[in-house]
Amino acid sequence: MANLKKFFTRHFSLLLLLIIFLASSYYLCQPGFFYVHDYTIGAKIVEMANALKSWRWPVRWSANFGYGFGMPLFNFYAPLPYIIGAIFYLLSSKLVLSIKFLYVLLNLLTLIGSFKLGKKIAGTWGGLLLAAAFTLAPYRALNLFVRGALSEAFAMSLFPWVILALYKKNHLLLFVSLVAIILSHNLSALMFIPLAALWSLLLLKKKELWSVIKVFILAFLSTIFYSLPSFLEKDLTKMNEIVTGYFDYHLHFLYIRQFLQNNWGYGGSSWGANDDISFFLGYGQLLALVLIVILLIIQLLRAWQKKGLANFFNKNKILLLSGFITLMSLFLSTTKSLQFWENLKILAFIQFPWRWLGSASFFLALFLAIGSSLITSQLWKNIVCGLLLVALLLNASFFRAEKILKDSGPFYYSDTQLIRSEMSKTLPDYIPIQMADEQILQTYNQKYPEPAIWPDQELSNEQTLTGQLLKANNHSQTWKIIASDENLINFKIANFSGWTAKLDKQAINILENPQLGNIQLLIPAGEHLLQLDFRENKLRLLCDYISLISLVTFIGWQIILKNKSTN
Repeated sequence: MANLKKFFTRHFSLLLLLIIFLASSYYLCQPGFFYVHDYTIGAKIVEMANALKSWRWPVRWSANFGYGFGMPLFNFYAPLPYIIGAIFYLLSSKLVLSIKFLYVLLNLLTLIGSFKLGKKIAGTWGGLLLAAAFTLAPYRALNLFVRGALSEAFAMSLFPWVILALYKKNHLLLFVSLVAIILSHNLSALMFIPLAALWSLLLLKKKELWSVIKVFILAFLSTIFYSLPSFLEKDLTKMNEIVTGYFDYHLHFLYIRQFLQNNWGYGGSSWGANDDISFFLGYGQLLALVLIVILLIIQLLRAWQKKGLANFFNKNKILLLSGFITLMSLFLSTTKSLQFWENLKILAFIQFPWRWLGSASFFLALFLAIGSSLITSQLWKNIVCGLLLVALLLNASFFRAEKILKDSGPFYYSDTQLIRSEMSKTLPDYIPIQMADEQILQTYNQKYPEPAIWPDQELSNEQTLTGQLLKANNHSQTWKIIASDENLINFKIANFSGWTAKLDKQAINILENPQLGNIQLLIPAGEHLLQLDFRENKLRLLCDYISLISLVTFIGWQIILKNKSTN
């Protein structure tokens, strides 16, 4: 009995962390998978896996989306989670298992990072409360089991690691975490990184701050190979359509009462306060918030009576800052912040103001964890924090899907033709702007289900044209073409900056079909070897070099610092 008690005492935190992890991940243990709003997760993993097999870096092109004409999906969309998922998929060849692996991985990243940060700031109970409050935040459940917002959830899992790195003055951890957030979800980076910068500005000393600023700059420059082309080349695609109609941010502001209502649902966001999904902050989060605010007010009144307000604010500056950032993030999700959104036009690409709940959920959890330090009696701390932990575990009820699919095949598959014909309907955002409308692209995909060529004008009985696809991967095609006459030939490839053509090893100009927007080539009569390759254009190549130089600079800087510290 004594040994058992000793075991539980020694491994108390580990056991509670395991319970929190199981509460967030138990639903993934069931066979099969479930429907989420963005069920293109599997197709994106498959497309990334196909791209990695072609040994091109950075990955930008998806050959099968865009109704088989391809599109620069990963030039704009969160490559990191899908690189990790693709590697696991290539090793296991099991698509649903690869998606589950990503879910489990980001839950672990969230849990471990939160516990380490909370323990660093506020001791063991602080670590457990932060781990529970953030890992089991209802908004995370919304992303995982309703929306299927894998990239956003992945970026959120890295928030604690950034703040932890700032506390530990760990440049490498800070650099890696910032880079990973940007490459996981650029919209989350747009929202969270300025808040992390504000945290640094207000809490770090001048000497520490300058080093942190350099890390922030180098992290941004190291990801510029992705972030700058995704911004500057967006007008070359139909991406601007994602900020109009249903995706207009004006339709998706929240009301304060929605933070307090547990009206959990699996529908969508709409105008007004009656969305079919919930933006509830959580039972434990609200209970802990009320308790800590009360304790904070009591301490403030005592400090005011003793004329010690300066000491009060200095002592609680981290707690107050986390509370302020929480309020600011919640404010930016509500209708009251409309003027702010209209003045900062770039925020329109966030689409849904309620996405600020990602940052709000983290800083609220941080506020609760730090606030536990206000309870000075160890006995009362054990009692109160234990009860709050139980209340936070009630959020486990949100970490489940509406139902498990008996057959997940209609939504999660690796068949390339199905990706071309079915998945392209749900992700048209990055089709090049000059391409024809979706109905025409679907028609051509039905007529030419595989990579194909066809003449621009109907051939006479005397004319012949044959094309044999010798080799193809995600980024290139090699054709043997035999033509009786000179022909203007169409290829089932979207004409986007970066495609090059060589005929018999000589570069030739790529033309554009004005009706369809695909690649056209003027091929002379005879037998020819044609090579089509998607390569870096001047902008992307410049960004690649900037990223490489910045990465090397960071590594060199860290080596110099390490040598100085050892000497």
